[in-house]
Amino acid sequence: MKKTFLHIFWALALVAMACGCEETPADNPGGHDGGETPSEYRWHFSVKNADAAQALGVFVRDFDGGITNGEFHLDAATGASFEIKTDYPLTTGGKIYAYAPYNADSKDHKAIKMSIPEEQTAGVPAMPRASVPLVLDNPKPDSTITIQMLDLASTISLKVYSIKDTGEKINSVSFTSETPLAGAFSFNIKGIDANQPATLALGGYDAKTVKVSTSVTVGTDADAAVAIPMVVAPGSYTGIITVVTDKDQYGIVVEDPVVLSRAAVVPLTVRIAPRVSQDENGSTEDFSGGELITE
Repeated sequence: MKKTFLHIFWALALVAMACGCEETPADNPGGHDGGETPSEYRWHFSVKNADAAQALGVFVRDFDGGITNGEFHLDAATGASFEIKTDYPLTTGGKIYAYAPYNADSKDHKAIKMSIPEEQTAGVPAMPRASVPLVLDNPKPDSTITIQMLDLASTISLKVYSIKDTGEKINSVSFTSETPLAGAFSFNIKGIDANQPATLALGGYDAKTVKVSTSVTVGTDADAAVAIPMVVAPGSYTGIITVVTDKDQYGIVVEDPVVLSRAAVVPLTVRIAPRVSQDENGSTEDFSGGELITE
């Protein structure tokens, strides 16, 4: 009897040892190699309407150990694309949230910290962008998944010319309005819908002036003038456009509201007035004038 009991005991012990050594799905979520080294999964994404000069922020909230707020730099030479490397597979129904420019202080995809810069430089990307949450459909590491980025602000394409003072170097242009048109804000990229404009509305910014540094020259006419891009929040604005050159500064009053829609490029042309001649003391007025050309 005692011998039979010992056989049963050892049999149970062997079963317990076997169960303890066997991997379970919880121990091996998505592919461990031999139970020691995690498998490596690479997920490729192409990005539409993205600028390679901007760092892209990406949230992946579908798996443990994944990227919370990853930074990716798009390669202009190979196209707008990036790659995520994970230890676990992405699953069908998981979501990818992308935005630009990347902000390391953003901790939650429901409150991305973004801004429309008050100080901009012509040729340097300043447009905040976000993607509609991408729902993964049967994701496979060897496939490429496309993300569509949406512009959140508007762009003024400003041309400056003169009938007399052509060739002056334009150091900066600015737009000042009583209504805020730039600055920092938080944005919920979890709930945006390309077909619902209300989900793309911005708010909370408080800057009333946007200034763009540039080095173009005053054109001889509207066609010859080089356009200067200025990114601002969507809205309707009146105010003053200020053009600062290496010779003078010019103030142009905007009396009729300029309506700026999201993701739109709105052309504006200003003709600056001839500079005020210096008086006998060698001084000029602080501002010369100009006008907004609407024809």
